[in-house]
Amino acid sequence: MLQSALVHLRGGRTALLLLAVLAPFPGCVKKTTRVAVPAKYREAQTATLEELMEKINATSGKVQSLQASQLKADLEGGTVETGKIEKYRRAPGYLIVQRPGWIRLNIQNPLSKTTVAEMVSDGKTFQIFIPSENKFIVGENRARNVGSDPLKNFRPQHLVQALLLEPLSVADGDFLYFLEEVRDETSKYYVIGLVAQSAPQRGELLRRLWIDRSNLELVRQQYFGRSGGVDSDIHYGGYRLFEGVDLPTWIRIVRVHEQYAVSLVISHWKINPET
Repeated sequence: MLQSALVHLRGGRTALLLLAVLAPFPGCVKKTTRVAVPAKYREAQTATLEELMEKINATSGKVQSLQASQLKADLEGGTVETGKIEKYRRAPGYLIVQRPGWIRLNIQNPLSKTTVAEMVSDGKTFQIFIPSENKFIVGENRARNVGSDPLKNFRPQHLVQALLLEPLSVADGDFLYFLEEVRDETSKYYVIGLVAQSAPQRGELLRRLWIDRSNLELVRQQYFGRSGGVDSDIHYGGYRLFEGVDLPTWIRIVRVHEQYAVSLVISHWKINPET
């Protein structure tokens, strides 16, 4: 009814009629709500793609190996899709990781400090020893067999990918990079995407790196498979300075296909230790 009245009126008469109709409902015209601006929104910095890539490559170049003599690990298996999620008790341990792909991880019983699992990988093959079952598992890193036990689905090589930051090759013409801005309820991010040219006019998303704009720290990495699905979803936090290098003290790795997640809390990093 209001719409038909407005159509037949002209100029100031339209405005007068609109005010007359809305006068009993002042809240319908405008309502202002004060909201708190997230601190990280105010602290957001600006950087170019080239500057962000240079920062990532500088950190990557400084770290050839890492050692954590004291860590705590949380392991869980299953997914919402399977209808079951199992969480294991937090356990202490230690690890050594070295480029290009060598790693040794020892997980211990929280009470007796005896070994629960010993895991080693040379970049191509892995070995997992579970003393309580007197079981020794050997296989290739690229194997993707999935069982009901998340401890047996675990691959030490997945930690290498998360802990030793891969550089972003500027000179390799087979890869393309893009930069986008993303935000959530608390933070603003720069997201670097790495795309491989799989065919003329076709690309394949391989990797995304999420950088918190409040401090320009890497807070998340995603690695993608051939089908475009996420293989690894890695989160970082608790950055501290170790021997002149800013490193995370909390890392969470979610392996979608293998249906497990592992979180590490590191008390101290030793960079490029002498072996």
